[in-house]
Amino acid sequence: MAAVEAGMPLLSGAQVKELTRRLTSGLTDIDFQTLTYAATGDQVYKHYTSNQLPLYKQIFETIERLEADRTTDRFLAWVYAEKKHNTSLRQYILSLAPKADRLLTGGGLHVQRGGEALRDAPDNPFAPGLQTYVRPRGMVDLGLWIRRLLAIERQVCVIEYGGEARGTGFLVGPHVVLTNWHVIEAAPGSADPAAGSFTCRFDYNMLSDRSVPAGVEVVAEAIVASSPYAPAERTATPDAPPPKADQLDYCLLRLPEGFAAQARGSVSLPTEKPELGDDAPILIVQHPKGGPMKLAMDLDSVMGPDPSGFRLRYRTSTDEGSSGSPCFAMDWSLLALHHFGDTGFRTPYPTYNQGIPAHLVRTHICTTSPGAILLGA
Repeated sequence: MAAVEAGMPLLSGAQVKELTRRLTSGLTDIDFQTLTYAATGDQVYKHYTSNQLPLYKQIFETIERLEADRTTDRFLAWVYAEKKHNTSLRQYILSLAPKADRLLTGGGLHVQRGGEALRDAPDNPFAPGLQTYVRPRGMVDLGLWIRRLLAIERQVCVIEYGGEARGTGFLVGPHVVLTNWHVIEAAPGSADPAAGSFTCRFDYNMLSDRSVPAGVEVVAEAIVASSPYAPAERTATPDAPPPKADQLDYCLLRLPEGFAAQARGSVSLPTEKPELGDDAPILIVQHPKGGPMKLAMDLDSVMGPDPSGFRLRYRTSTDEGSSGSPCFAMDWSLLALHHFGDTGFRTPYPTYNQGIPAHLVRTHICTTSPGAILLGA
């Protein structure tokens, strides 16, 4: 466990302003979110400041809160550790918090048995025998992984019609949301989402106090690209007949252009088929039953393609309302658009979930629809 040392003195008003200026120059908004979360365990836009403010004001308000909580030194220690190549920022941090270079450093390894030190045990936590790769995958760079997760959290939404949840969607461009065609088709007036009032609700998450704010609602303007599902996928025999190349069960919704000003970023649709081994991990960010956002993870998930090759099957859990969710690899690269779960009609229990390979969705959009322009293709 990392050693925790005494906190630094409170900053003066001038120091807070200068620190804010330097952090604004040295951090991106995603850096700021990630490092605050790493240092405090709190999500910055839910506990410290608003994402509607300029970055300078966001950082200033957060530093004021950290000062009140006496946790500024831990935040600065994370910035110091992350920004290894920003020498001037690191030097300034050390002038304010001289122990910032040591706060996150462990104090060595002490092995005991029955409360007594174990003779001849190594004091180096990286000594041979204390760690090794048992499997060829399973490690990620934590800072990068958390940073990407925080970005994705702002890009996934609930798809609603008339105030009722229909499924999940996610941004694949500045103001375009991808979901399943069957999510849109199931609602009255689905041929025209402007008339049907389809709404994308972003930031619908549970806070640390277990409250759930309403989030941000954006009404879709139009469908710009779509592809139907295979008719058999509405039956107890979804593979008979198998889906065809143009049956990809997706729908691309256009949001108002002004929505792009929120600068949420988007999930990139891959151009090529990813290399996936059997039992590879799959992570699904979703709004099951229209509720607050959830993350389902299964590290032994991939089962392989369906008989047609136009579907990917996996074990990661989903529920009603999860249709249209993004399915990711461990590095947060997009693998598939979730759309279907085994009904269990033929077996006592469902045995798989299923998604549309994301590279097939991109290819179809780019070759058949003007929505390709919205993807930046």
